Amino acid sequence: LESNAEACEAARRTVAELGLQQVIEVLEGYSTEQPALPEPPSLLVHEILGEVAGCEGAARCVADAHARLLAPGAVAVPASARSLCAPCSWPSGEYWASLPNPVLSPPPGAALKLPRFPREATLAPAQPFEQLDFGSATAGRLAEPQHSRISFGLARAASLRGLALHIEVAFPPLAEGAAPRVS
Repeated sequence: LESNAEACEAARRTVAELGLQQVIEVLEGYSTEQPALPEPPSLLVHEILGEVAGCEGAARCVADAHARLLAPGAVAVPASARSLCAPCSWPSGEYWASLPNPVLSPPPGAALKLPRFPREATLAPAQPFEQLDFGSATAGRLAEPQHSRISFGLARAASLRGLALHIEVAFPPLAEGAAPRVS
């Protein structure tokens, strides 16, 4: 399932070029609006992650897919994601000079996009504030609200200028030669 029409068409072309039409069917639409699939797949590959891992609705979509569309024990790729933040000071002038323009995200976002943010600008190690486990065993709890209380022990004295956010994404290990059935 792919909701983006252009990406869906590109996927169909790739499947055809590889001669896999009898194995892979690409459907256009949102998984949450799909009444049923011809056969429940054992593999879910998704990329519903934002600057904060859950901001694009991954928890709700993956929980719904496990509940309604996927085979029992289906593997999710990625397997999990978590969002972290760290207090930070301003990076050096050299860092700012190295950035492409613009560094502000377009509306409606208000995020300052700082690629390759220098670790020396953080004042304490990053702490997780959101954890999403996309595995079938925990899928029922995915869409539940999360509450986190985090604290930081500052590693050095400096002016606090903001919080640096990032996500970490984990992929499931597969046994050598093993692959989930895909439909």
